[in-house]
Amino acid sequence: PAGCSNPVFLATTVDPVVVEREPNDDGGHAQELSTPCDVSGAFGTPGDQDVYRFRATKGATLRIEVSAERIGSIADPVLAVQKVNEKGEPAELATGDDLPSTADPARFHTGTVDAGVRWTAPEDGPYQVTVSDLYSSQRGDVRLGYRLSIRPERPDFQLFLVPDSADQPDALTLHAGGRAMAYAVASRLDGFPGPIQVEAV
Repeated sequence: PAGCSNPVFLATTVDPVVVEREPNDDGGHAQELSTPCDVSGAFGTPGDQDVYRFRATKGATLRIEVSAERIGSIADPVLAVQKVNEKGEPAELATGDDLPSTADPARFHTGTVDAGVRWTAPEDGPYQVTVSDLYSSQRGDVRLGYRLSIRPERPDFQLFLVPDSADQPDALTLHAGGRAMAYAVASRLDGFPGPIQVEAV
């Protein structure tokens, strides 16, 4: 009755959602996952790192991403993909850090400090993803939330309509019956290679 309340961010996913389960700070306590999945977690204490284990088949290509900045968290995530060995320490196979822009960096910058990697399994077997905050030695808080996504590639694209100016980013407002110059920006996801046709109707 008094008006608007606090805004709440809601994310959507087509994959099963899993909640982080502590303790999962090392390989001996890794949280088992079935992929594809979307994990909701947090770096709750200083030095916190979270380990998730899953199985992959040889030649399978996965997109492994950790979202924090994109969901309003101040965490700066990094990740490592490791091969689980029966004896000895896990072998590091790939690492992920800041993601580059997938669109026009000048007109519509989509680069982020969130982490991600495109990874292909070299053989059948168990693997694990270790996720941590870049500044974990200095901070830890349940508000340092993140979202870990492990999924197959899904080539797609997103379109954004922006003003026709490379150095003055703004929203595009068009009044009824008016005209405006606009620039269509295409963000290609998961290596989408096809042509994109844009038509004003």
